[in-house]
Amino acid sequence: MISAYEHAKSLCRMVKRHHPDCELWMGGSIITPIPHKMMGLIPEVDVGVISEGEDTARELYRARQRSIAYDDVTGIVFRRNGELHQTPPRLRPPNLDDMPKPDWEMYDLMGEKGYISHHGMAMWLLTHRGCPFDCTFCYHERDHRAHSVDRVIEEIQDGVERYGARRFMMADDLFCVDRR
Repeated sequence: MISAYEHAKSLCRMVKRHHPDCELWMGGSIITPIPHKMMGLIPEVDVGVISEGEDTARELYRARQRSIAYDDVTGIVFRRNGELHQTPPRLRPPNLDDMPKPDWEMYDLMGEKGYISHHGMAMWLLTHRGCPFDCTFCYHERDHRAHSVDRVIEEIQDGVERYGARRFMMADDLFCVDRR
């Protein structure tokens, strides 16, 4: 099972207990590998966002705001009348550099965005997505894409200059992989 599964399940229960009418979305490595199974195990989740969620979440938000059915939002599994429905997969962006840089302005500098330690401000950095390997035990599809070195340097400089970061924590699944 996914390492965050129990925590995520508990958090979903708590949210629904206090806000029973809210629509709860979940994505990432908990939903992606086995969406129907996880939606069954965590009945509080109303919509599962499968695979990379930036474009999917934006489209899902717009559909919700306009009260449009979710059938045309690609890359999700959702509940309707007690049954699960899954839409076709969303295509992944082939070039990660075409995606916008993270907008850290909306987060608390000392809290969610990073943390302060005796070494100074630290921030998360993601340099690639996916994996070039094809292990039978893993949920990743063989689809490795990396940011260019220039893009990574730009994000590091931005973190140092705009937010005072002194350290960067690599959020990559396999930071040192390069299968050339």
